[in-house]
Amino acid sequence: MDIIELSEFFKQAFLISFGFLVVWLVMMGMLKDWIYEFHSKFLNLSREQFDGAQYLLMGYFKLSIFIFFLIPYLAIMMMN
Repeated sequence: MDIIELSEFFKQAFLISFGFLVVWLVMMGMLKDWIYEFHSKFLNLSREQFDGAQYLLMGYFKLSIFIFFLIPYLAIMMMN
């Protein structure tokens, strides 16, 4: 695997992951009540705990996307 393939991998992984994050955000905006009702069958969480958990998980996921995909892609692009 050469540097061009590696940079393409990081770019595609970033775009796919960020797309998943956008879908997650849109679903939470449009289907929040349904998602909460579905998960409340399995977990004993209040609405505030559920919202906080979603916000925290989205933040961790976004940070992970930046650390593991965007920063390596930018580093590779600066090396060229």
